[in-house]
Amino acid sequence: QAQQKQRLQQPVLRQPRRRQPRRQQLRHRQLRRRQLRRQQLRRQQPRRLQLRRPQLRRRQPRRRHQQRLQQPKLLQQRQQHQQHQQPVLLQVSHFSVDSLFSCSSLPTSIFSIINGAGTSTTYQLYTNTFTPTSNVTTITFAFQVDDNPGIWDFDDVSLKQSSGIELMQNGDFESGSISPSWIPSCTAQCTGISGQGSGGGPGSISTVYPHGGTYNYRDRCNPEPKFDYLSQTISPIVPNQLCTLKYYLALTYVSGKTHNNFYVIIS
Repeated sequence: QAQQKQRLQQPVLRQPRRRQPRRQQLRHRQLRRRQLRRQQLRRQQPRRLQLRRPQLRRRQPRRRHQQRLQQPKLLQQRQQHQQHQQPVLLQVSHFSVDSLFSCSSLPTSIFSIINGAGTSTTYQLYTNTFTPTSNVTTITFAFQVDDNPGIWDFDDVSLKQSSGIELMQNGDFESGSISPSWIPSCTAQCTGISGQGSGGGPGSISTVYPHGGTYNYRDRCNPEPKFDYLSQTISPIVPNQLCTLKYYLALTYVSGKTHNNFYVIIS
């Protein structure tokens, strides 16, 4: 017991702390400052309440019920797949002047010669201008003569825009045929009357009186007031750009120019 008392009375010698190196002390201080700074910022910022919607678990259907639900979807997918596989049939309407214009009444024209006014038995140059509104334009000439009859000779048709490129095909009729560039129509009503003069008939290619070359277009559609058309569709054409139409025309008549009419129609 005496020895224990002596031990307790002796002072306890504490070992001195080992000092950390200078770099570790600086590193520790920096980390501590950052932690304090973050805590201060968190205290300053207001807390945001995060509201979460409760997620309801959907009850999974049984296999049979699931198959029934999927059947309409599968049918719809099959129908769509079949529609993609089947070829699409397009209804293409073939151009016909007979369906575009009536054979009983003339449409509005941009130029007309009534009763042969200003015409001559020799060829004269006529010039008309118009502005197309589409990239496809149909130019139609209508001929009408008296029962006497008169004769329209038509040749060297030209159509140009600012580019100067010739847009009319077979405008001089030197191919010796109307088709395929020109389309005649309403020719069935040009029967003519044999008892008056030399009769008449629809327009056709002729070698009797060409302006230049070998062929021209000659028309003697009667009895009056019947008429026939000669048309050509120009495509492509620049819309909203001035077009200049030129052609040569002559009228041969016996007793007078009455009911010898000519029209230019743009559509």
